[in-house]
Amino acid sequence: MVTGMQHYLQQTAQRMPDKLAVHAGKERLTYRELDLRSDRYAVFLRERGVQRGDRVVLCLSNVS
Repeated sequence: MVTGMQHYLQQTAQRMPDKLAVHAGKERLTYRELDLRSDRYAVFLRERGVQRGDRVVLCLSNVS
């Protein structure tokens, strides 16, 4: 089951894959690139034992 942000990202990546999704400093990602990157993070977490329903905390630095 796909819900929330994951669903939004996948749907948007299908509709407009080459549209800019993230612009942070010098880094720019299209929706396709962001979707692929999020899939890689999901695999990374699964390989480390994170399962569906587990809570994961993200600590991100502020970007101006």
